[in-house]
Amino acid sequence: MELAARAPFCNNRLSFLSRGTHCDFLMPRRRSNLIRNLLIVVVLAIMFLMGVAPLLEPLFPVTPEVSVWLGWIRSHVMEVLITLWFFVFGSMVGSFINVVVWRMPRGISVVSSGSACPYCEVPIRLADNIPVFGWLKLRGRCRVCRLPISPRYPIVEGIFGLVFLLMFLVELQSAGANLPWNRRYLSTGILRVVLSPNWELIYIYAYHMLLLVMLLTWVLMAFDRSRIPLKTIVFAWLLGLAAPVAFPVLYPVPWHFVLPDQTLGLLRSEALVTGILGWTLGMGLGLILQIWFNKYPDQANNSRATAFCFATTGLFMGWQFIILTIAVFGLLVLVKQIFAYANRVPISCWVTLSVIVVLCTWKYLQVTGSLTDAWPYWAVLLVIGLLLSRVGASLEMPIPNEGSQQMVSE
Repeated sequence: MELAARAPFCNNRLSFLSRGTHCDFLMPRRRSNLIRNLLIVVVLAIMFLMGVAPLLEPLFPVTPEVSVWLGWIRSHVMEVLITLWFFVFGSMVGSFINVVVWRMPRGISVVSSGSACPYCEVPIRLADNIPVFGWLKLRGRCRVCRLPISPRYPIVEGIFGLVFLLMFLVELQSAGANLPWNRRYLSTGILRVVLSPNWELIYIYAYHMLLLVMLLTWVLMAFDRSRIPLKTIVFAWLLGLAAPVAFPVLYPVPWHFVLPDQTLGLLRSEALVTGILGWTLGMGLGLILQIWFNKYPDQANNSRATAFCFATTGLFMGWQFIILTIAVFGLLVLVKQIFAYANRVPISCWVTLSVIVVLCTWKYLQVTGSLTDAWPYWAVLLVIGLLLSRVGASLEMPIPNEGSQQMVSE
């Protein structure tokens, strides 16, 4: 990172830009070099431990105790690297979604140009565009013009990274322990994901993450009070309907609610009916919530996002999942009244949080048996969820009209 001393001409940002230099005085050179050197040492140590040391062991034999100790260290280092990769990948997705949320509602192409500061229009360097860490390195300011970059960027990137990491631990690392009626995925452990991957489980994880990414994208648009672009809705609905028809294993629970040994033979026609019924119930409940929560004119976009979130969740997960989600959602919107700033959060955010909670606890909330035997449970659960949601909607306060947050960078 280049540095320049604070000088009077730094205050004139445009004239300073014309000189082709950078007014970079936020992060001291010593601290930047120290962090960089530490990272280089860690990377070199990992490369030696994982790549070079195994090649040298035949030439320089070690005792069995040392060999076991090195194997234990390598396995745990590999587990940490795999775990970090899912966080980094999720934060990269969040960085792209930041661009989508900013540009798409304004009719700007998300691939036409790279990220740039809208004040000085200087492209953001690749090293500064690293999710979360790039913002921290620059301490929230553009490298060139020194104007502030919204902290929303690292927050969104961190949330996406944590969601990807959470679902990796809950769904992949545990070998699908969160899935209802799970009898197929027996091996557990982080290394199993790489050394002996179960592709059916990986497909399910990718399918669920696609749902969460779409929901989080619409939540961010609701925060900005922007209309959800129709193309994102069509994309989510077409993919959510076509993927289970091509791979019925994506629906662990079919619409007719059969026993575990029968779910292995789920047909494409059953997957199609499962998605359609889930979408229908989700859209119906979403429209009801739209009427309940749309008490104030400035909350119209929020309520529409809520309806789309419920409909998409039902399409991806089925009608049983929607009933579980409405029950958790009703509890959340009722409890959130305790917190002073909870009303600033769009309702669609609580829908997404409910989906994540149900995904993590799905196995414990599901009921076995046929639809004929279990319908009283689902009916009672649906009524409870609607009652809690209605009470929460009656207590809902209008969102302060502060306007959409203007993000500094694309």
